[in-house]
Amino acid sequence: MFCKNCGASLNDTDLFCKECGSKTNKENEFISLNSNNIPPLKIILLSILSFLFPLFGFIFLLVKKDLETDLTKNIKKWSIIGIAIQIGGLILGLTLIFLLASFFASMADDFIMGVYDFMSTLA
Repeated sequence: MFCKNCGASLNDTDLFCKECGSKTNKENEFISLNSNNIPPLKIILLSILSFLFPLFGFIFLLVKKDLETDLTKNIKKWSIIGIAIQIGGLILGLTLIFLLASFFASMADDFIMGVYDFMSTLA
């Protein structure tokens, strides 16, 4: 690789020319985190949206079904993770509801029996 300004030889990792100090185009490779030139912030935001709202991710994938990019791969991955966590949360929530309902039902039975016993001693 050679400097566009002075023609000096450059290493592949140089960000500036050692002779004249001008910038090379290498810094753009470090900024871009994906192969399709999609801004990293957009990938992060859409991945978070896909995790929180998996339906959003799958709708996005249906619209962009013919496009296989880093963005669609991330959205697919986080949508699937989001759905798995939501299903797990649903199962856990329903289990807790049934456990609490049976606990309070047994407490109510004990309370009613206690009131019944108390009332029978008064009569």
